[in-house]
Amino acid sequence: MSPASGDSSENETDCVSLDPDQLTEQYEAAIARKYADVRALGDLTETFEDIDRKADAILSRTEELLAQMGLS
Repeated sequence: MSPASGDSSENETDCVSLDPDQLTEQYEAAIARKYADVRALGDLTETFEDIDRKADAILSRTEELLAQMGLS
């Protein structure tokens, strides 16, 4: 739609003015969130590795039991 029809929101940009202290504060908060997310993802990686180890152990034990029963 054209601006003449009343819908000019496509061309508008919302701007916020920040003083240097506010900008520094927001930047530091964003960096802190980023590092917290990286740490959380690292913990998640360890969790999945632990799950994989446990699944491998269960599979190995299942194969042993099937072999003992003569089913493998």
